[in-house]
Amino acid sequence: DDFSITDNFYIIVCTEVLVHLINPIKMVENIKKLMKNDGVALISLPNVNTIYHRIMVLLGKGIDMSAFELYKHLHLPTAKQSEKFIGNYFKIIKKDYYINPSAQGSSNEWLGTLLTKVPDSIWEKLAKMLPGLFARGIIFLCCKL
Repeated sequence: DDFSITDNFYIIVCTEVLVHLINPIKMVENIKKLMKNDGVALISLPNVNTIYHRIMVLLGKGIDMSAFELYKHLHLPTAKQSEKFIGNYFKIIKKDYYINPSAQGSSNEWLGTLLTKVPDSIWEKLAKMLPGLFARGIIFLCCKL
């Protein structure tokens, strides 16, 4: 069969995209249109409101060291706001949290050398108990409402 844009998909993956879009609602509506009725979407969103980010703000460094450069976060939702946003458009089948104690990819990777001395299992427990403070992001497995 020839593939066309009107074909629907069983699985759609959208990772770390919605926070960079001017209109993320349009994207989630397009995802819903492209999903088969029994399809699923895997959507992840970062949490830039962790305790690490809050400390950086208090130190005057800000959440994003490159705040005025292109292709940065346009939206900075909390973990609860992300779940509410996704829940407005999809049925959340499952959610899980991911961690990044190494601070890899951040402007303060030096801090990761200290944080990685704490075992991942402890960070994972903290992320599940207090995702707003310790989860680096959330992964949602969703289906149509």
